[in-house]
Amino acid sequence: MAMGSGWLMAKITFYGLAEYEKKLQNLSVNIERIENEAIYLAAKEVADGIKAGINSLNPGSSSGKETEAEYKRRVKQKEGLSESFGISPMQNDNGFRNVKLGFDGYNSVRTPQYPSGQPNVMVARVFNSGTSFSSKQPFFDNAIRATKNKAKKIMKDTVESAIEQEMKE
Repeated sequence: MAMGSGWLMAKITFYGLAEYEKKLQNLSVNIERIENEAIYLAAKEVADGIKAGINSLNPGSSSGKETEAEYKRRVKQKEGLSESFGISPMQNDNGFRNVKLGFDGYNSVRTPQYPSGQPNVMVARVFNSGTSFSSKQPFFDNAIRATKNKAKKIMKDTVESAIEQEMKE
């Protein structure tokens, strides 16, 4: 069977390919900034949830039998958590960019063991996990669970929106 001139050839022409390539190059220049913005926006969402958790902490004991001095100490501890909580600067760990949420420094409750004030990270752990003398109030754990999916969505939406904007320009 001989093949003749019955074959059709398809011809595809791309217009604007140079412009599209330029947009991709601009995107590659800006992608780190876009990703950093997405990380910080997601971290802010989680941080806001944790701050709300700190504000809702009950400085009283679970038994309600604490002394006035104990209650005032726990109020100061709660204030210390609120004042010391924050988001760390961006870190690049072998190509993985991240920020950390946490507590810094010491509160104003001075004890013989902590003459400069109690470490805020320790106080956060006591409130969050509880002890034999303090009820468990998992403000940190609850905030992470409550905000995790929204934070992921914020990162996804931020990156997609920025890419879309870069490709329009």
